Amino acid sequence: MGLPNHVKTEIMFKKMYREDALREQKFECLYCNNKETFNTVTAEHKKCKVYGGPLNRENIAATCERCNKAKGYLNHDKFNKIVKSKDIPDDVK
Repeated sequence: MGLPNHVKTEIMFKKMYREDALREQKFECLYCNNKETFNTVTAEHKKCKVYGGPLNRENIAATCERCNKAKGYLNHDKFNKIVKSKDIPDDVK
């Protein structure tokens, strides 16, 4: 049966936004500056979807998997402060 068309469309746009963000960020994670590729990068919602963050280009950043998981439901500014203080938990992989 496959995925509904609206889900396929969302997946397509998320991939496109993620790749655009990665190019704009010079192939670096927004938070830790690790080098990323199209195969390793994740799409991070700066404002989480659960808090009303939209699926649009302005709300998507390219991040490494570690930072994406560590950020969780934190907002962009709060997590950015944590990263700059080098206080990301080691158990986040």
